[in-house]
Amino acid sequence: RAAAQAPVNWGDATSLDNFVWLVSGRLYWDRLERFGADYLWTGFRAWANTMFSQLEFVGIALLFIVLAFLFRRSRLYAATAWLAVAYSLFSILYDSPDSYVYLMPVLISLSIWIGLGSQYILDQIGAGHPAIQRLAAAGLLLTFVIRAVLMIPAMDLSRDQAAVDFAVSALQSAPKRAILLTEGDEATFSLWYFQYAAQQRPDLAVVAPGLLPQAW
Repeated sequence: RAAAQAPVNWGDATSLDNFVWLVSGRLYWDRLERFGADYLWTGFRAWANTMFSQLEFVGIALLFIVLAFLFRRSRLYAATAWLAVAYSLFSILYDSPDSYVYLMPVLISLSIWIGLGSQYILDQIGAGHPAIQRLAAAGLLLTFVIRAVLMIPAMDLSRDQAAVDFAVSALQSAPKRAILLTEGDEATFSLWYFQYAAQQRPDLAVVAPGLLPQAW
């Protein structure tokens, strides 16, 4: 794919050295130079905020039930625990505004635990009382459904036109054969998309100064 020479060829992985540079994330190694207590605390705080905002009280309570009563040696728990720990550590150590994206495998693993915790509660509540168990199951299901419905507006980005508005404005206002210097992924990638994918303003050169030190 790199040898196809796409307009945006990140890392130019056409040689072994460039390929290793790309897949090892060499561009971001300098972030570890800031490693320390403050660095870890910032990453942990971001991790905790994401966990609490996504799981809320009900989810966290169910996780504690799993850890207290259900956790045991098994392939399921080993695999889900490994994903949760490994990706949590990666997200905490990777100092980036969007590092929360790497917590998706964590949330998937914990959602399995939440399901197991829910089943445990239903078994305890409904022991010998099927009607009560069905009622509790309906209440628990209703809680999850309401939570999902309330989250839809926050997850729906179909009306978020910020990137489109920025790119269109920048490209339309730029003079002919201009060089546009960008700062940050948002500006760079949105302009790259409209220029290379949407084929708008091919006369312009979109340059990210932060990438100029890279040989590629």
